[in-house]
Amino acid sequence: MGLPDRVALADVNGDGFLDIIGVASGQFGQYGVALGNGTGQFTYSASGYGRTNEASSNFGVGGIYGLAVGDLNEDGKADMIAAGSNVVLVRLGNGAGWFTAATDVPTPYAAGLTLADVNGDKHLDILVLSANTLLVRLGDGTGKFTPVVGNATSVGAGASVLATGDLNEDGQLDVLTSNETANTVSVRLGDGKGSFQAAATPEVAVGLSPHMIGLGDFNRDGHLDFVSTTLNSFTTTTVSVRLGDGKGGFSKGAVPELQVGIQPDGLAVTDCNRDGQPDLLVGNVGYPRGTTRGTYGTVSVRLGDGAGQFLVPSAPRVPIDGSVQYTRAADVNNDGKLDLLTLYHTSQGGAVALRIGTGNGRFAVPPAPALANIPTGLSNGVIATGDVNNDGNLDFLVDETQTLFGSTRPVTFLGNGQGSFTALPFTNLDPSGYTVDMQLVDVTNDGYLDLFLMGRDPYSSQASLSVRLGDGTGKFGASKTLYAVAEVIKLADVDGDGKLDLLVGGGSKVTVQLGDGTGNFGAALPAPVTLPRGGVTELATTDLNGDGKLDFVMCYGIDNNGTVFYTSSWLGDGTGTFRSGGPDLTIGETYPAGIALGDLNGDGKPDMVVSSNRGGQEPIGDKVTLRLGNGTGGFVAPTTRPQITAGVWPGDILLADMDSDGDLDIVMPNVYDQSVTVRLNGPSTGSVLPVRATIATAPARVPLLVYPNPAHGTVAVAGFSTAPFVLLDLLGRERYRQPSGPVLTIEDVPPGLYLLRCGTQTTRLLVE
Repeated sequence: MGLPDRVALADVNGDGFLDIIGVASGQFGQYGVALGNGTGQFTYSASGYGRTNEASSNFGVGGIYGLAVGDLNEDGKADMIAAGSNVVLVRLGNGAGWFTAATDVPTPYAAGLTLADVNGDKHLDILVLSANTLLVRLGDGTGKFTPVVGNATSVGAGASVLATGDLNEDGQLDVLTSNETANTVSVRLGDGKGSFQAAATPEVAVGLSPHMIGLGDFNRDGHLDFVSTTLNSFTTTTVSVRLGDGKGGFSKGAVPELQVGIQPDGLAVTDCNRDGQPDLLVGNVGYPRGTTRGTYGTVSVRLGDGAGQFLVPSAPRVPIDGSVQYTRAADVNNDGKLDLLTLYHTSQGGAVALRIGTGNGRFAVPPAPALANIPTGLSNGVIATGDVNNDGNLDFLVDETQTLFGSTRPVTFLGNGQGSFTALPFTNLDPSGYTVDMQLVDVTNDGYLDLFLMGRDPYSSQASLSVRLGDGTGKFGASKTLYAVAEVIKLADVDGDGKLDLLVGGGSKVTVQLGDGTGNFGAALPAPVTLPRGGVTELATTDLNGDGKLDFVMCYGIDNNGTVFYTSSWLGDGTGTFRSGGPDLTIGETYPAGIALGDLNGDGKPDMVVSSNRGGQEPIGDKVTLRLGNGTGGFVAPTTRPQITAGVWPGDILLADMDSDGDLDIVMPNVYDQSVTVRLNGPSTGSVLPVRATIATAPARVPLLVYPNPAHGTVAVAGFSTAPFVLLDLLGRERYRQPSGPVLTIEDVPPGLYLLRCGTQTTRLLVE
């Protein structure tokens, strides 16, 4: 089968496990089945033609626009319908995982469709959109359907998707349609006979080009609400949330347009965290400007708070088993998700903690045989990551100090692409003292990563820079000293010749040495960037003003009866010369341990984050400072939350997309917390989210009780409120609704495990 346009879940072979049904458009239209085994794994079904491993079958009609699954002929087996260009295709399940053709239903310009009993005869009917009208075809319980019932119901322009539910609580099914041209959702109320009429407010304004619709009680008032995705363009990043009044009307909630990923399309309403509140899963098909389509494709998780709002799941601190030094984000197991490699110390020596990313901003220890904590020797100070042996798998290097105040040697750990690493034999000692920085870059343009080390003499505190050229096998040549006095270095192409150059911060100066592409660098250029006083502590490079030339930002401190730290931006002219990019900004009296540049708020302009600490075990003053770029080289504080809290003694800071939602998040190690902090960025808002806000505890109430449980037919209920009873399946979909009372009637509810909700009260019910 080709790329699926629509998928549905159902047990098509009667083994009690959910299976996947997919349809694809193509010239003839196709459908396929993958059978589930209950563990999250799926295999292709055997077709009705008897061929094993048959992946798909043709509909014979192109342009498939919709899919719905239900028991059409009431034989206890899952059947399906799909919308073709001028027909509703009907396929009956054989109970073994495949389908056979039945009587199709001619329908001009068929688009979105669904199955529901709209006339109360206990047979599934078809509701289908056709040229901005809603058509109803009544089922007879044998898999056949009548011609159009009554007059076609007009809906909004560009109607493409529909959803059903009892919107005005009269016991009859009603319909919502998303109208991509009108930018509305149409509300049509059912009469229980198969006809529909416009509600008092027939059209609800939503975001641009609404597509998928989901229903749920988002604010626990007993009335159905809806959410719609907005598939307008690659810049759309919201879904629309509208709260129902129980009469067929809808209004905006506290956050009517909810931030998600780029170009939200797919949608599911379900209880992701088992707190009894409906949550949202939103599939985002867009990609940031300047990237390749297919690189992105994310799912945003938004947790319902029961008050009509949705929150981004928090990313807790990642615990580490020692004093954290440095952390790096990289994909070590080739699953497309960023993992964490964190260098830490214990009394027994150094180690690298490997934590595997789940793609949502959370991390776990790797499965065996990979080690969660990789021993790396004594007194490790820094870590660098890259593919040093050109096998396509990520490797890492650490430095090992042999004696107190002695020389160091880099140690290479080669990755196998599955989370395991093997140490190479030690290289020669580097006499530069203990290592304070280590970078892997291809300075000679030969396709092999080279190693730059900055060391510091333990007695004079003088720092020096050296280079070792890589051979592409994970080994490096002899050390060559490049610079004798330095505080911080950055390797970047400042003159645009394709060769890496050196930015060297030492004392109150930043000098430039141009590289020749062989690993050698010339003398420092004249006219270095010079501070009137103070000393450089950190450097970061990017194009701040969009002119295609490299710029940099530095942190520096001035001791004036107490050191105060600042940031200063400098704009390059493409020759290695720089000019001031704007006024210096005050960071404060806490030491800037790290700086990173990246676009945090989606405006295409680089922003800045600086981690800073007081160098002690008390977290007073430990923070991250945020500044938004203005596109000309300057920065301003955001209007809200210009600083966020950090762990105790935060170190270096990274910007990376840790939750796969297309924006940059913050990662930073905490020395005394023995942890790594991850702060997830609100998509395209620039707000770095804290730990999930605490929801106010509801007053104590009588629990909702059902008896018997398991049950069939009827159930006695105690502790109910005036809100209606709503029965939800385990996917969070509403399956039954009735007014509350001492008896719940479940005669027509299929067997299974359900969640019974009555206002803010919930309990589980097993129907036999």
